[in-house]
Amino acid sequence: MANLIQFDAAVNFGNSGCPLLNSEGEVIGMVIARIEPNEGDGIYYAVSSNKLKRVTASLIAQGSFDYPWIGVGIANLTPQMVQTRALETTNGILVGEILAESPASAAGIEVDDIIMAFDG
Repeated sequence: MANLIQFDAAVNFGNSGCPLLNSEGEVIGMVIARIEPNEGDGIYYAVSSNKLKRVTASLIAQGSFDYPWIGVGIANLTPQMVQTRALETTNGILVGEILAESPASAAGIEVDDIIMAFDG
């Protein structure tokens, strides 16, 4: 799960939507999911409070939230990837997956492409 806060504090069944607090009692997120017990006991995920603020502001102003997405699975370039591909820089991301009917697919992006920049 990308862009989520992973934590291991105890959360009772049915408490999705409750706040995630830091050690100072500040709200830093909202609990949304847990890993099934047979896959990892006590592992939970939360959406950050910063993301919630953006979504909430959009919902109030527009009645909806348009979540931008490209439709790719990516990985940071490692020194080994740079050496194997004889690249001159470690700046960029390696495309590992293209989602069907995504903007990336429509744009012709392919698995193993290396994206160095967007719009520039």
